This record gives sequence, C-alpha cells and structure tokens, in this order.
Amino acid sequence: MEPLFELPIRIPPRHSRDRVRALHAQLRAAILQGRLKPGLKLPATRALAAAYGVSRNTVVAAYDLLLSEGYLVARRGSGTFVADVLPRFRERSASRGNGTGSDPRINPYWRQREPLPGDHPLLRVAPRLDFHLGVPDAARFPFDIWRRLTARSLRTASRRPASYDDACGRPALREAIAKHVSFARAVACSPSDVIVTAGAQQAFDLLARVLVMPGRTVVAVENPGYPPLRAAFAAFGAKIAPVPVDGEGLMVERVPEDAGIICVTPSHQYPLGVVMSARRRAALLDGLRTHFSGWLDPVPSAAGLHLCALADASVDMEAFVDK
Repeated sequence: MEPLFELPIRIPPRHSRDRVRALHAQLRAAILQGRLKPGLKLPATRALAAAYGVSRNTVVAAYDLLLSEGYLVARRGSGTFVADVLPRFRERSASRGNGTGSDPRINPYWRQREPLPGDHPLLRVAPRLDFHLGVPDAARFPFDIWRRLTARSLRTASRRPASYDDACGRPALREAIAKHVSFARAVACSPSDVIVTAGAQQAFDLLARVLVMPGRTVVAVENPGYPPLRAAFAAFGAKIAPVPVDGEGLMVERVPEDAGIICVTPSHQYPLGVVMSARRRAALLDGLRTHFSGWLDPVPSAAGLHLCALADASVDMEAFVDK
C-alpha cells in the first residue's frame, strides 16, 4: 500500500450523508493551508478509503470535486496530484455580504431596497400559529397518493428518451390550464396562450423584462398590495404608482393617466381579500378601452366584467400551488 499523508481527518458516522462533504472540505483546507504541498501525489482512492474507513465511492466523489475546482490534477498512468497553481482564494472583505449594501457589483436597486415581509431573521422562527398566505397545509396534503403518482410518472419517463421540454411548459399541462381558465374564469384561450412558470415571482420577472422601459414605464399597483410584485417591476426600473384600495377593490379613478401597466387582483385582493365590484371592473375596462383603443377586441357583455377578457392587453396569472 502506498504511504499515506498524515492528516487528522474526521469522518462523520457511517450512515451520515455528509461524508463526502466532510472529506472534501478537510482535504481542501489542507491544500489551502499548505499542509498538502503543490505537486504532492495523493494516495490512491482505494488506499485512502481503507485508511479512513470509508467507501471508495466517497473518496472518488471528494477527489472529483477537488479536480473540478482546480485543487487537484489527474495525470494518466501516474495518479492524482495537488495542483501546482492553486485557484485564487481570499476571504470576503468585511464590507461585502454584511447587509450594508456597499458592494458596487450589485444592481443599485437591490443594494438599497428595504427587506420584504419575511426577510428578517426574527420572522423565520416557526410561529405557534402560522397565518402565511398562499402556503398549503402540509398536514392535509395526500402524500401517499402523490407518492404513487410520482412513481408512476417516473416509470413512464424511464421508458422515454431524454429530451428538453418546451420552454413554455409541457403541452398537456398547458392544455389542461387553458381548459381550466376557460371554465373557471370565462377566458377564451388556447394552449398556445399559456406559459407555465416556476411560481408567481418568475412570472412577475418575465413580465417586467418584457414590458418595462427603465425610467419610463409607469406601473400602477394596489396599495396595500403584494410586495414581491412591486419589487419585481421596480428592480427593472419601472416607476411605481401606488393606487389605494377600498371595499370595492382598486380605486380606478386614482389610476394615473400615464400608467402603462396596471396590476390588479380582482378576484381576491392581496392582502385585504376584497372582491373587485362589478362597477369598478366596468370602469376599469372602459378606461382600458380608451387607453388601448387599438389593442382591444370587442368583449361580450357577459365576459366584460372579467378583466382577462381583454384580447391583447392583459395577462392572467393563476396559481395552482394551493388548490
């Protein structure tokens, strides 16, 4: 057996999932601290595994991580060696990552913004009574059914060749969503009109990227409203115009005339929970028809009170996580 280097490596218990991470971290630290000199040949994976009582796969995985990071080099027929030129490594300066917002590499908006609700560390402690909105009750989730359906789906996937899915979402899912909103929201749409995102926040981000002209676009948002939506548009340079909300929903008469985007939650306003009245919906639709006269198709009276009945000037967002 090749002679092993003398390192006080501590390996977690046998059934721990941190063995690769621990071995990798300790070897990396020894290299950075100079205890393993550049050019030093490391023991073979089998020998190191036997010396420290771990599986060879654990050592191979740790070596592979160090190789990918540039700390080790593999020479065919010779073995694995500590790299002669190590990756540059320096500790974070005190001014970075300390919450002071002084790092000039970060978008100025994110250096200056106030924390969103839930950002503060004190708010991450599990409360005795949890009133978070939009979060399903895990105790009522049918995990057994979900597990069986997931296993069935994986078996089906294992029989198909690997490929990339449509960036807009799987066709079958988009078709199902189109049917749902046609029935539940009276919105006439086809699967080609549907884009599936990884949550509402990604949808906000995509809309802001496409619609906002930095420093020019005025976005009217409900006040009070959903803070992450406001943050997404503000981050792309939109001019945010808060519009008050009362018992009938968004106060349409207070929407700025130069608003290029209006964000409204007519079915269940966040966070007040009010439903936008028919009178307010009609007023908003009338205003939009005037403002976007060339963009809107005629709307049947039955669907006219649904804001998503607008042809080319509206985006309907549906969240299915808590259904």
